[in-house]
Amino acid sequence: HAPVAFPGAEFYAKADDDSLVDVPRLISLFEPARKTRNAYIGYVQYDSLITDKWKHCGWGGDPISAAHGRRGCPSNTFGPFPFVVGAMTAMSADLAGWFAQSQEIAHLVAEGRASQSRQNHWDCGYSDVTLGY
Repeated sequence: HAPVAFPGAEFYAKADDDSLVDVPRLISLFEPARKTRNAYIGYVQYDSLITDKWKHCGWGGDPISAAHGRRGCPSNTFGPFPFVVGAMTAMSADLAGWFAQSQEIAHLVAEGRASQSRQNHWDCGYSDVTLGY
């Protein structure tokens, strides 16, 4: 949505509703990432996703602990994969543009929305994990 609604931005971010964003400091923090393609910014963690249940399984603060945590997950679990969390997460315009134009992402979002009436549904509480997936 954001790349279409606000074209021309270098970065797109989401912040928790109880966050105070220091914009001048944020701009200075983004400066090193301006030259990085597909920048995905936040506190990196790792998780796996049980795809038919829209639930996470095997979380870890690093790849090794996430791989160990995944041992108890069902066989149809995807991961572990990196994702970012935090009071604010961001991505560069090129990555956000890819998300906005990706048919795979559009399909994933459509499936998640359609799942809302089922017991196993996309839980928006896992939005950070889903974005990483």
